[in-house]
Amino acid sequence: MLQNIAPSYHLFPVNCIKIKSYPDKANIRHIISFSDKKPLELNFEDFCIYSSQGVHSLQYQALLKNFFTIF
Repeated sequence: MLQNIAPSYHLFPVNCIKIKSYPDKANIRHIISFSDKKPLELNFEDFCIYSSQGVHSLQYQALLKNFFTIF
């Protein structure tokens, strides 16, 4: 995994966003940001795309409101 080889390039994970489709489902993706400075701790965030079947979460709507006219 990238997290394992990154330190050899002097890159350290800083933030990790855990993405899931629905609140009660497992994570489907991780977005990890790296820095050349080692952080004191790795910050985690959860991001959910849907709040229920066919209904986008408020978090998703807020993130994409500038890109989609449906929000």
